[in-house]
Amino acid sequence: MITMKRNRLIAIITALFMLLSIEAGQAVFSYGAENPDSPAQETPAEPTLPADPSKPTDPAAPDPENPTVPEEPGQPEQPRDIEGRQPEAKASVGITSVKLSWKPVKDAIGYRILTADSQEGTYERVTAIKSTSYTHKNLQTGKTYYYKIQAYEKLDGKNYYSKLSEAVKAVPLPQAPSISLTAGGGQITVKWKKISGVSGYEIYRANSAKGKFKRVAQVKPAKKPQYVNKKLGESKTYYFKARAYKTVDGKKVYGPFSAVKKKTTMSSLDWRVTQVYNAATKNVKSKSKIKRLRACYDYMINGHFGYTRRGMVARGAKGWQARYAEQFLKDRTGNCFGWAATFYYLAKKCGYSPRIYSGSCHYRNGNTGRHGWTEITMNGRSYIFDPEMHWSYIHRVGSYYNGWKRVPGTTAMRYIK
Repeated sequence: MITMKRNRLIAIITALFMLLSIEAGQAVFSYGAENPDSPAQETPAEPTLPADPSKPTDPAAPDPENPTVPEEPGQPEQPRDIEGRQPEAKASVGITSVKLSWKPVKDAIGYRILTADSQEGTYERVTAIKSTSYTHKNLQTGKTYYYKIQAYEKLDGKNYYSKLSEAVKAVPLPQAPSISLTAGGGQITVKWKKISGVSGYEIYRANSAKGKFKRVAQVKPAKKPQYVNKKLGESKTYYFKARAYKTVDGKKVYGPFSAVKKKTTMSSLDWRVTQVYNAATKNVKSKSKIKRLRACYDYMINGHFGYTRRGMVARGAKGWQARYAEQFLKDRTGNCFGWAATFYYLAKKCGYSPRIYSGSCHYRNGNTGRHGWTEITMNGRSYIFDPEMHWSYIHRVGSYYNGWKRVPGTTAMRYIK
């Protein structure tokens, strides 16, 4: 009885150990089904063989589905994905800067900018950017720089680079001035916009289209950006160009020349007439000829000119108006012939085809005197314009006379040609 209880206890204990071993994932004991009283058998481990020192250890074989690109020492990786798609760069220069630009490279997420002092020199990295343009600043004016651009993309957390672009040469220089010309009486004024950072400007002139350019002026940047070339021939064409320079280590470094501009000088008379016309019409916004003509007429009678006795013009004479107008405009005073001649040229400036007369006038008091006046045909009808008579009655006689756009034969004065 006792023996049976002992064997049953042993069987229960053995079953518990087997259950615990199975839950732990290890067969620590094996129990014979034929003989529950037989002892447990331990499973032997697989023996480990030592490595053969005569055979080298092989590295892991590459995965043909996920190839990698080896990295050369000191060089960026070259992936098959963007190889052959290097940027094509171009450069524009400032006085101390170079601006690089290029078209986007497909799939690229950024670009490296490299520079060297010679085309075959060692290119060093300047920066890396995402945009397709870059301005390299604080450079030396007149020094030659070479640039290459490299695109890159990111794969599996690594940057892969394209081939370098062709080298681009750039020399920082002052910009070419943009000049404009204004003609005067025997003179031409050259104007331009100031260029930041330059040490000065040089102005060159040629006296004919195929003539040799000679330097006629050097202008410091602190002065007004213009040059007045005086004592030139009247009604003659001249050619101008200009360039800026920056002084570096005691030497002038020149920028390119501006485009060549030409201008014909005005005669002294044309210049003086133009000055009066510009002053008279500066507040006239309309392009109407009659409004501009009225502004010129009003300018003459409103205190800008005076009356002085001069020599008379023979009745019916021709070709005298230029001499009288120039004298009148130079002195700002003259007789009726100077007044009429000046208004004649102002009317031409307004776009009309005026006529000038030297005849006589029968005044309201019965007197008759030599007189000059201007007539203009408008819409098929002729009109008299007499600014001198208008001015004289107000300032000399003390009464009023209207000399603006009068119909012949309807005025208190009789104009006899």
